[in-house]
Amino acid sequence: MGVTNTLFCRVAAQLDRRKKDKVAIMEGRVPFRSASTWVRVKQAGQFAFCFGLLLLLTPSVFAGTVTLSPGSNVPSIVQSYPSGTTFKFAAGVYRLSRPIVPKDDDIFIGATGLATILRGSVVLSSFSQQGSYWVASLPDVYSNPVCTTAGCGCDAAYPACNLSEDLFFNDTVRQRVLALSQVTAGKWYWDLNAGKVYLTDNPVGNAV
Repeated sequence: MGVTNTLFCRVAAQLDRRKKDKVAIMEGRVPFRSASTWVRVKQAGQFAFCFGLLLLLTPSVFAGTVTLSPGSNVPSIVQSYPSGTTFKFAAGVYRLSRPIVPKDDDIFIGATGLATILRGSVVLSSFSQQGSYWVASLPDVYSNPVCTTAGCGCDAAYPACNLSEDLFFNDTVRQRVLALSQVTAGKWYWDLNAGKVYLTDNPVGNAV
């Protein structure tokens, strides 16, 4: 009985669907062979509309991929490509003279094994010896005090604690002082007006 009823329902449904298709065609609402064809076309149209809307709203999905290598001007390159670009960094050290400003949906991928290193540090070279000091040029385009209140709560032994720049000598930080007369071994001074860095440690053959 159940099987008979099920078969009857299927036949009735099929006949009813054909009847509706015929009525729709007679009324001129379906200029195709059948209403089922019209449904498929309608679904395809809806898909095309939604897909086009997706492309319009998320163009970044189809942005390209850019491979970077040490020495590349990363901030400028990032700015020159559209939103959603993928930037792949080859292994190596990238020294940045200014910040990287990413766009919406940008992706940054480094080399495996933490082999990509981004550094905002500036390599000091071309030192010259002036008396007991070693001097290198460094224009004041980086200085940025972290506070301007007198003293800034600095310990007397570290009076330059409010200045955010550090000097590394073979990856070891040196103490910054506020006057040239305070420079001794392990300390350094940056004359912002003259654009010169002073230290007493011999930089020859060392990374500063």
